[in-house]
Amino acid sequence: MESYEQLPVLDEAGALERLGGDHTVFDMMRGMMLEEIPVLLGSIEESLGGSDAQALRLHAHSLKGCSAQLGGERVREIAFILEKMGESNELEGAEARYGQLKEEWQSLKAELQVERV
Repeated sequence: MESYEQLPVLDEAGALERLGGDHTVFDMMRGMMLEEIPVLLGSIEESLGGSDAQALRLHAHSLKGCSAQLGGERVREIAFILEKMGESNELEGAEARYGQLKEEWQSLKAELQVERV
């Protein structure tokens, strides 16, 4: 089992705590992330296709921040791993990590699309 698999897909309680319990802000951020994260994933894919380690580092860092604010713990962790791979210019295995990232994004997206009361 990968270390990230021990993390929750979505730590909504943690995100709400960081936001002072403001559900309105959480809902607004959720909508923004549902739009922003696919763009960042596309940028990461382009970076990998071009073997551009610095672009990978930059886009993975942005994704890490977005997902951390929202409580997307698994996406955050894999983005962190990709960020470090780009930083060290070590791209071996990055495609496989990207595949994991896309899978975890689908899980996070499903959680974010659940209507909260």
